Amino acid sequence: MITPQEKLQTLQQASELTQSMLDLAKQQKWEDLQAIEKKRQFLLQTVFPVADDSSEIEGFTTELQTLIDINNQLIAHCQQGKDSLQLQMRDAKFTQKAVTAYQSN
Repeated sequence: MITPQEKLQTLQQASELTQSMLDLAKQQKWEDLQAIEKKRQFLLQTVFPVADDSSEIEGFTTELQTLIDINNQLIAHCQQGKDSLQLQMRDAKFTQKAVTAYQSN
């Protein structure tokens, strides 16, 4: 069984991984996110559920809020990347249509 202190350390590791994921998203290194996400998911699964013991919950509050804040920033960057990719794909379709029309003349 994992102790509350070990759970807190694991949660801190998950926060660090989330920050690494945010850094990668800012650099648009999307392919590197998946491996880190799997590690982060495993860590979070070992932390939760948290006992109803108030001392355990109090220790988690700050770290969990940090993780949530970083995760929200990560989501925003991923959404920006998705929007950018959709624009690129749309532009590529228009270019392909123009090439096809030009070649058919």
